Amino acid sequence: IHRRPQNRPRPVRVDRRKRRTLTMSKSFANTLLVIVALAALFVVFFFYLSVGASYAPDTALARAAGFTELAGEKIRLEVVATNPTRYRGMSGRDSFLDGWGMLFAYPEEQVRIFCMRDCLIDIDILFLNRAGKIVAMHEMKREGLTDPERLYSSDTPAMYALELRAGTIKRLHLKPGMTVSLHNVPPPHTAEYE
Repeated sequence: IHRRPQNRPRPVRVDRRKRRTLTMSKSFANTLLVIVALAALFVVFFFYLSVGASYAPDTALARAAGFTELAGEKIRLEVVATNPTRYRGMSGRDSFLDGWGMLFAYPEEQVRIFCMRDCLIDIDILFLNRAGKIVAMHEMKREGLTDPERLYSSDTPAMYALELRAGTIKRLHLKPGMTVSLHNVPPPHTAEYE
């Protein structure tokens, strides 16, 4: 007689119907797990779009970022040269990163008009012509929900608009007529037409 050792458990036999139910519930659990994972990714993605965008420049644009030196201070530039990115601008962001600005690049010079649509912070703006000369500048103030929309114009043709942290114009003593050198900025012909 062959005896099974006492400490070894006996195999559990499951009939076919129960086995099928267990298999289906494992399949259901796996499907549910995939759905939950996708939902979590969806939430993280939209959280980044709504909140995370305020903490970092658009990564695709940051790879093509240029820089400028204003009064000896180096400022990295998030270059926005397409219609959607120019329209969005600083809307919804609650800060500039230290040492960063946003450069709006256009394919040709013309009078430019900006507003503070959905902007959560005050912004200094410089309008530059093709040569980088400051043709106009404004200290744009955040607007409340009931405030009328205020427009800020370059008054003369401008090819670039440079948005900077509020207070930069006064801190660096910037004036119309000064020249701003732009480095590693894509050529104007690569900017998208409006």
